[in-house]
Amino acid sequence: MQILTGGAGKDVFVFADAQSISTAYDKVTDFGALATDAEFDTLDIVLATDNVYHSLVKASAHDVTNHTTETETGTVTAYTTNGVIKLTGTQISTVDTLAEWLLIAADVVVNGYVDNGGSDAGSETVTTAFEFGGNTYVVTGDDGDSDNTYATESVVELTGLVGVIGISTTEANNVIHVS
Repeated sequence: MQILTGGAGKDVFVFADAQSISTAYDKVTDFGALATDAEFDTLDIVLATDNVYHSLVKASAHDVTNHTTETETGTVTAYTTNGVIKLTGTQISTVDTLAEWLLIAADVVVNGYVDNGGSDAGSETVTTAFEFGGNTYVVTGDDGDSDNTYATESVVELTGLVGVIGISTTEANNVIHVS
């Protein structure tokens, strides 16, 4: 795990394939993406199959109740808007650990990537994000090791960043800029 601070001005944080993973994720302490930031920072997540950001997870809602250990009745459904995961259902309060959120993010990514018909040319790279505990986490993965066998390749904590409404290659207020 690395703790990164960019400083004043526009910063680009580069993460190599499998460098920042769920068991040893990196933290960026001053990522600029809010309307109050003078300049926006950039996440550049370089995967083995794709050296540029490719796509957001598809917007779809599906049941993720099985990813929380406390839920015996009720439901938890994950959906995405502009790549950011939100939860609905009767038991969303039971999703209360980072481990559970990471399982949900992996599930959303696995179920939300676009299969490109068997080609492993790198276009099956997917990025999503979620807020937990006053931070935003960006999760990226691909099927670079084997076609249609999805793997999380990167988890990055954006410390203290909340209120994000999307992920994009275009800089905008409250949007995580990726390249």
